Amino acid sequence: QELAVVSVVGESLDAAIVAIEDAGFVAVAPVFENAERPENTVISQDPAGEAQAEPNSLVTLTVGLYVAPPVTETTGTDTTATVP
Repeated sequence: QELAVVSVVGESLDAAIVAIEDAGFVAVAPVFENAERPENTVISQDPAGEAQAEPNSLVTLTVGLYVAPPVTETTGTDTTATVP
């Protein structure tokens, strides 16, 4: 009998593993990717949340490694004026 896979996107890695295992599935070693999200937050999963899967099926979690957004430098307002 298949079960609905619990959705753990947005959860911390530790909380996601507990939720996956409590629901009757097996969390495999996570895949880490750079993301502009808090570190160790699940950004995707396979199979997706609410998908149907056999008990003890493997669930792969993709976890974000925080990367700060690029910093843009501002040099102030452009005050160039044309003098007649």
